[in-house]
Amino acid sequence: MEITSNRILIVLPKLTCGGTERTAAELANYIAAMGGSVTILLMYREELFYDLHPNVKLIQPGGARKKMGRIVYIPILMNYLRKN
Repeated sequence: MEITSNRILIVLPKLTCGGTERTAAELANYIAAMGGSVTILLMYREELFYDLHPNVKLIQPGGARKKMGRIVYIPILMNYLRKN
């Protein structure tokens, strides 16, 4: 089954070890493997725990978690949504 519909955006704080993160990575990998367009937008730049399919687009902010407050993430998300 090939997925050809709309683009999918998954927004997460991080993609480190955890159940939500694992589920999001598996979902993104499945959608990408089926030909869908999927992007993961992360709140913080940290080491990735899960491997992603080559067709999954990953967007991470430039700063580390310690240096960026959550309020900084709102303009990053708004900017991405406006452009895409």
